[in-house]
Amino acid sequence: MKEKIFIWFKMLFDNIKWFFKVKFNDGHYVSLEKTPFGDSSYSSRKIMDWRNRERQFMTQANIYSKGNLPNNWKDIAKEVNVWVHENIEYTSDQELWGTGDYWPTSKEVLEKLKEDCDGQSILKWRMLIDRGFPQDHVGILLVTGHAMVCIYEDLDARNFYIMDNGNLTWNIRKANETFPYVDKELKAAFNITDMWCY
Repeated sequence: MKEKIFIWFKMLFDNIKWFFKVKFNDGHYVSLEKTPFGDSSYSSRKIMDWRNRERQFMTQANIYSKGNLPNNWKDIAKEVNVWVHENIEYTSDQELWGTGDYWPTSKEVLEKLKEDCDGQSILKWRMLIDRGFPQDHVGILLVTGHAMVCIYEDLDARNFYIMDNGNLTWNIRKANETFPYVDKELKAAFNITDMWCY
């Protein structure tokens, strides 16, 4: 119970902090454009390896899901975000897997109940897919030294939301309102069927 109260206070403080950042910085926004993902990068090989392992635990319907977000998508996303904050302990890959960087499957995260930002993001992504979010509306966003979930409300790449593990924000926020105020650069995003860069 104490941890749940602690997380809600963090989320409240986070809302207050972002309100003042936006209010006193003239509401500066950035434009976020999708571009094709290059196949020669180390990250693309990691993504393909992760996809092959994750697909073993998914139905075809989940892999190729399309359509609209559920009407109550923000409520669902908030529930998933809070559940992961409360139940998945942040632990480095070195400590957990004995390697500097490992992208686990969602099943592995649930078995360990520990992971770093990429594993927490993978689990959030999978929980959203299992709760009816179409593949083309949700992905895993890579930024400088960090990972989080991205949710596309209307498939406009410049208008998406992020779900973080508390590194940048505890709440679900619009990306174009967040990234002008943090020292992270958007790199790429992916899901089980697609990859793109920013």
